Amino acid sequence: MLDLRSYESQLDDPAWRKLHISGPVDELKAVANVARLIFIAILEDCQPGVSTEGTCAYSTVLVKMMLESRTGYKVTQKGGDGQGDGGYFDAAGGHGHYWLEVDTAAGAYVVDITADQFGADPVVVVPASNPQYVPGDQQLVDEQFIGFIQGIVS
Repeated sequence: MLDLRSYESQLDDPAWRKLHISGPVDELKAVANVARLIFIAILEDCQPGVSTEGTCAYSTVLVKMMLESRTGYKVTQKGGDGQGDGGYFDAAGGHGHYWLEVDTAAGAYVVDITADQFGADPVVVVPASNPQYVPGDQQLVDEQFIGFIQGIVS
């Protein structure tokens, strides 16, 4: 069994951080990769062999909590329906999707640990200006997450 605590503790180890993290992008990638390991372990525990398809909202909750507990960055859940109100766009067209936008001193970045459901890399950290990620109506996204998170904790 994968010992996830060892991966997570690396993020807090000053010696490891000095060797592997030289700026905000490295930090985002490190946290996102550990979050991905944790997220996949949770999915596998619930239903072995399950894909990340349809799990993006859950993943943003996990990664947002991890980033907010380890960094001073502003982290916002973003998303769209893949049709007329933002979403994830690739050669196949638009897809309904959620991801995070993280504001750092070096700029704003998309952090996505479930992009593999669309054939992309499993962990994506790219500038927020990346044309594949088009934020939809933020008020609607915020309202959806309020209800979503209430459903998780109740």
